[in-house]
Amino acid sequence: MAKVLFLALLSAVYPTFVALAILMLARPNPVKLFSGFLIGGMVVSIGAGISIILFADPASVGSGSSGATRPILSLVVGLALIAVATTLLLGRELPGAERRARRKARKKALAESGELKPSRVTRFIEKDSFWLAMGIGALLSIPSVWYLSALADLDAQGFSTILEIVIVILFNLIMFALIEFCLVFCFVAPERAAADVARFDSWTNSHMREIGIVVALGGGIYLAVKAVVTLI
Repeated sequence: MAKVLFLALLSAVYPTFVALAILMLARPNPVKLFSGFLIGGMVVSIGAGISIILFADPASVGSGSSGATRPILSLVVGLALIAVATTLLLGRELPGAERRARRKARKKALAESGELKPSRVTRFIEKDSFWLAMGIGALLSIPSVWYLSALADLDAQGFSTILEIVIVILFNLIMFALIEFCLVFCFVAPERAAADVARFDSWTNSHMREIGIVVALGGGIYLAVKAVVTLI
C-alpha cells in the first residue's frame, strides 16, 4: 500500500501537469480549462484503472512479464536505479548530459529571441476551449508505467474488488492534486494560485538532482529488496 501512495505522489508532480497548470493559469478563464482537463483526465484514468482490475490481470499488465521473470526484471531495474542515484550522489553526470544541456540552451535562446514555436498542446490550450482541455486531459491520462505498477501492487495485496476501486479513486485524487489545487484556488485566490504553482515549478527545476536521487534510490532499494525476498 505504501508503494501505491508513493507512486501516486510521484505521478502528482508529473512535469507535463506542472507545465500545463502554469499555462492554463495564464489564460483568461482558467476555471473552464482546469475543469475540462480534470474531467477528461479523471474519466479516462479511473475508467482504465477499474477496467484493468475487473477485466484484466493487473500484475501482467503492470509488469509486461511472466511471474517467473518478474522478480529478475525488478532486480535489474532496481540495481539500475541505485546505480543512477549513486552516480548523481557522487556529483557525476548521467550519459547524454552534455547533449541535453545543449538542447536546453538552444531552446532557451530561441525562446528569448521569440523564434520558439509553441507546441501543439500549447496552441490547443490557448484556444480556451473546455472540450479541447478535456481531450488533452484524457490523452495525457492514459495509464503510465507508475500507474500500472501501482495497480499490480494493489492486486497483490488481496483486497476486495470494492476496496481496490476505492484505492484507485484515491490514487487518482492524489495524482491530480495539482490540477485540483489550481481549480479550487482559481475560485478563491487566482493570483495566489498562479504564484504558488510558478514557485513550485521553480523549486523543482532548481532541485532536480536531489529529487532524482531520492526517487531513484528509494525506488531502486524497494525493487531490489522485494525481488531478492521473492527469489529467496
